[in-house]
Amino acid sequence: VIAYSTETYPDGGPQPTTMMDFFDTDKFPGRRSWPYYHNHMLRFAQLALHPELLDTREGRASLSALTDEAVEESWAFLAEHTDENSVLWQTGSDCPQFLISGEVDMCTAWNGRIFDAQQEGAPLKICWTCGHLLSTDSWIIVKGLKDDDLNKYELAELFIAWTSFPEINARISLFITYGPVNIESLPFLDDAAYDEVRDQLPSSAANIGFAILEDEIYSGDTYDVQFERWVDLTAQ
Repeated sequence: VIAYSTETYPDGGPQPTTMMDFFDTDKFPGRRSWPYYHNHMLRFAQLALHPELLDTREGRASLSALTDEAVEESWAFLAEHTDENSVLWQTGSDCPQFLISGEVDMCTAWNGRIFDAQQEGAPLKICWTCGHLLSTDSWIIVKGLKDDDLNKYELAELFIAWTSFPEINARISLFITYGPVNIESLPFLDDAAYDEVRDQLPSSAANIGFAILEDEIYSGDTYDVQFERWVDLTAQ
């Protein structure tokens, strides 16, 4: 997501609402921070150039995996909008820390870290309408476990299945503002227990319309080449 300091851009005044606002340092002066890796930056560049893509499901889906033309267009855009006034973040805690300290004014971030900082009173906001990238994590079972210990293997399978039950998958969001990934979990978010987190979930009804679901096979296949280009760009 895009996060920003409300000390720099206070309530009642101009605040970012589009992805182009993140890149526009004339309209929104201040320092920016982007990640050491490139995945969401290529999609964010596309959203800055083509904000209309957020308006339709087809438009958002077109950014899951990028065409070669879109990739080159994104790199050209990023080359114009990354400079010595930028800071690279390395870990998920960097963005909120940079914002709180005043080192930067706007950055890309994992939304869960921003929410945690907000709970501690940090003057931060997320620009959901700017667009955001949905990635996934996964459970894994160690190779060979089935042969070594069938009971443990079956317990691991049962645990993974259990976490995907709609009511369980929803409850995970009470402990970290990610998910749920099971769309059958969404009705459970109407419960009062989710009042505090509901609008801060990337897949909630309030925010899913601004989400891009990452094609992670595509990202994995293209990662090395694109990462080298990002390193070259941000090292300048």
